[in-house]
Amino acid sequence: MTPFIQVCEVWVPHASRDYLVLHSGHYGDFTELADLSRTLLWSWGEGLPGRAWEAGEPVLLHDLNPAVFKRSDIAARLGLTCGFAIPVRAGEFLTGVIVFLCSDAAKAVGAFELWGATPDEPNYLGLLDGHYGRTQPFGDASRGQTFARGFGLPGKAWQSGLPELMTGLGSSPDFLRASQARQCGIDVGIAIPVGIDSDQPRIVALLSAPATPLARRVEIWTVDAEHESLVFHDGWCANVPRLDRVYDGVHLSRSDSTVGRAWRCGIPMVVNQLSASGSALGVAAVTAGLDTMVAIPVMDRGWVRAVVALYP
Repeated sequence: MTPFIQVCEVWVPHASRDYLVLHSGHYGDFTELADLSRTLLWSWGEGLPGRAWEAGEPVLLHDLNPAVFKRSDIAARLGLTCGFAIPVRAGEFLTGVIVFLCSDAAKAVGAFELWGATPDEPNYLGLLDGHYGRTQPFGDASRGQTFARGFGLPGKAWQSGLPELMTGLGSSPDFLRASQARQCGIDVGIAIPVGIDSDQPRIVALLSAPATPLARRVEIWTVDAEHESLVFHDGWCANVPRLDRVYDGVHLSRSDSTVGRAWRCGIPMVVNQLSASGSALGVAAVTAGLDTMVAIPVMDRGWVRAVVALYP
């Protein structure tokens, strides 16, 4: 199992809000990249994090060229070929930018997609951009596809305003590109609303295959009706079936685990060494052989409605 995502990092505004600084990251064996990244600052519109800050929506780089990606030399040496940046905002204010850096290895199967409605087509989501690794037939089928509210994976997230998870995509009647997914080996997908409260909503879709997963585990935690805790909503794990049983009766407070802190602060976070955590999530992760988590708060009108936990 070779992860499709090689590097995860979170950039947050400095106290002056004039530039972005590194908050946390997972670099694996890429220590040279980690050391360089800790020294960097990104101003408005600069580099991949700065461009996502300026755009106010996800930015996809199919090619880590030096004109945009300032760390292109080291990325090329490490075999990193594409990048995807997702800004997290509370209203008009940025709380953080998540950056994923990936490799297009010969057998890498997976996809990043950005779906959105436009003023010309306000009632449908269309594909704004996508990176498909070695799954180009799937990408070809995605272009020209549109989704109304409640239909397909992006449309379900648009309607609910919450992250939506689908498994068994190759045989799912709810996944409109099932035939192409089956041919490419894509079997798990998660759609995450980004800026759902604007007049031009955006949905990020992350699509994964067993051999080169975008994450080895995906969890969706939602805020309960009393706004007092997070409860398990949905999830998938390559090693552990029925996560609903694992987390039955578990309630996460704002200070309990990285997921709870992401809810409290509204900031995306990367945490390594989950084995050092005594929380229910830490224990469950270690049991499944996982030690890194990316926590992504999902906002709606300035409020966190859910937190997505990805375990690369």
